[in-house]
Amino acid sequence: FVDSELTQDREYCYSVTALNADDLPGQPSERVCVTPRHYIQLTGRGVTPESPSVVNLVFTARDLDDAAVTDLTAADFALSEDEISLDADQYFQHLLPREALSFRTPVIIAVDGSAAVTADDLAAVRSTLGDFIDQLFAGGLSDLTVGLMRFDDSVQVLAPPTADAAILDEALTQISAGTPSCNLYGAAMAACDLWEDEYRSAGITQGHLILITLSPDTAALSSLNEAVGARADRSLFTVGIGPEVEADALEVLSSAGARHLESSSELGEALEEIAGTIIAFPDEVYLLRYASPKREGRHQVNLALVENTNVTASSIFKAS
Repeated sequence: FVDSELTQDREYCYSVTALNADDLPGQPSERVCVTPRHYIQLTGRGVTPESPSVVNLVFTARDLDDAAVTDLTAADFALSEDEISLDADQYFQHLLPREALSFRTPVIIAVDGSAAVTADDLAAVRSTLGDFIDQLFAGGLSDLTVGLMRFDDSVQVLAPPTADAAILDEALTQISAGTPSCNLYGAAMAACDLWEDEYRSAGITQGHLILITLSPDTAALSSLNEAVGARADRSLFTVGIGPEVEADALEVLSSAGARHLESSSELGEALEEIAGTIIAFPDEVYLLRYASPKREGRHQVNLALVENTNVTASSIFKAS
């Protein structure tokens, strides 16, 4: 079977028939049935050491249908360091309860304000972003802040990350068209400087950048590779609108999903999906802690499930 063609929790049966010396089918083997309910994809979010030797691994788990798996326990996981298995009891492997975790969620929105953007598009973007910000704050996130930026050949921070609705409302009115040049990659790099993700038992900071553009990068002040390097492991959504954007470049730049829309009228639906992903993160994340036997140096950590029908690279969270 091809993994992508299977459906979670549906039973699949097969038998094997071999050809004999005369190239005729022989007796079929006994029928075997499998149910891919244990197909899990792990996505690493970050790794952070704490003195003297505690390691925090933050990750999410999804099934074959890309639905969040939220009921795994510490006993479901196997750990290794530098390809040496670690005993769960000996090294105090455990999952912190989600209710014991505190979350900080900075969300940065960067909007194309180059002259290529029409007045109608700008009006639609401003209105839709207002609804998006309202949806985020209605989502129940405990420590949410939102920042707003615009870019043409330069990059402006219209509002640093804040929970003040009045500041954000004022910042939305300042999204306007400027010069013909679009410094898309520079905007991504500047936005990534506004926060640092952190994964510790004392608190998790998981930020997100939403980059909205109607133009390709024409300023050439920074390269796509430089922007990807500045992004590192941060969560970055790209939303390209219209025929002028370079969809392939936005796909490379994104780490959390790239969306290509025909027009700004589709922006609301795209942002609603992104908001849902951001709001759901605290309910989906795992923080697994263990005491490493290592005391210095750089080491490879592999986290996998004890039982998993997924045998692809997504079955293992690799960190160092």
